[in-house]
Amino acid sequence: MTAPTSEAASRIQRASTAMGSEVADGFIVMDIENGNYFSFNGTAAEIWRAIEAPVTEAQIVDRLCARFEIDPETCRAKVAAFVERLADARIATTTDA
Repeated sequence: MTAPTSEAASRIQRASTAMGSEVADGFIVMDIENGNYFSFNGTAAEIWRAIEAPVTEAQIVDRLCARFEIDPETCRAKVAAFVERLADARIATTTDA
């Protein structure tokens, strides 16, 4: 698995080993390879929804800026950091477009 980068050509998506369920306030996700659980709410849940299919970080930022009141630069930095954490946890992967 490659770690996500900020390159526009890279597409981020959920790892095939990440299984989850939407709950009232977000998502509960489990990595079926190692049994680790994750709970996402708010913006994190929206990012998780976005990466069901391969998307770029720029597409995620556009989606979040349209939904929440956040400036694009702040959003871009926070998305990049969260996507990196998802990759470190091995529940998201990247592919070249």
